[in-house]
Amino acid sequence: MENQRILVIGGNGYIGRGLVKKLKLNNFDVTVLLRKNIPGYESKNIVGDLLDKACLLKKVRNFDLVVNLASIIRTVHKGRYQENILGLRNVIDAMGANSIKRIIYLSTQNVNLAGKGYYAASKVLCEKILKKTNLDYVIIRPSIVYGIDKQNDFYRLVSLIDKWRVAPIIGSGENKMQPVLKDDLVNVIILAAKNFNKNQIIEVNGKDTVSMNQIIDYISRSLKVAPIKIHAPLAILKIFKKFIPFDIDGYTEDRISRNCAENKAFSSFFDNLDAMISLCKEKQG
Repeated sequence: MENQRILVIGGNGYIGRGLVKKLKLNNFDVTVLLRKNIPGYESKNIVGDLLDKACLLKKVRNFDLVVNLASIIRTVHKGRYQENILGLRNVIDAMGANSIKRIIYLSTQNVNLAGKGYYAASKVLCEKILKKTNLDYVIIRPSIVYGIDKQNDFYRLVSLIDKWRVAPIIGSGENKMQPVLKDDLVNVIILAAKNFNKNQIIEVNGKDTVSMNQIIDYISRSLKVAPIKIHAPLAILKIFKKFIPFDIDGYTEDRISRNCAENKAFSSFFDNLDAMISLCKEKQG
């Protein structure tokens, strides 16, 4: 359904900026919820805070669909993960009060892990809350999301190996993952908005299955360097997990989905890694 009115929460974030641009290219009427006014912001927007229920009740209205990308993903202040839960509750209440029926909610495949840290646990509860509502929902669970840019962990790893000749690894580095390019994830979200199929869960993985050791070896060959691999035992890191700004629990588990059918058309991880290596070399130049 074209020209439907969509509110994107988290539309100024890492995934959201690309999503908003592509939604507009696909003729959606897009509004972005911003936490504060941004002078010169290019998209139609409203200003509000997910933790301010009264504000949401007043401003989240006259939309056909809400896309909620907003989330606390990394922080050393563990209590802040509760904002994921409170924020979603407030969005749900505002939607119910203003007769908005449909929501696309961005979760994470971390909910599938046996060991769940603070972030994963908050997302498990968010999914349970959403499933108990009367809303028509689509829950999207992406794997590790990255872009061809300098704001992701893979680029940071390239830069670290290039500059310092070291490669930190949590655990053995043999656990498998399927990182997904954020542009591929954006396409899945847009398809879900166009062909909304209520009360479904979509798992989104990249098409390549890789390990951290394979990634480091590939970077090393491309840069023609021999970094020192520094393995950090998971058991030791768990002792200090309250001070680590991301989930350590479940970190060394395989993150592979067998329920993702869309990824055959997705881009190659190693092609994209080549592009990040090129970015690093351009920085040197």
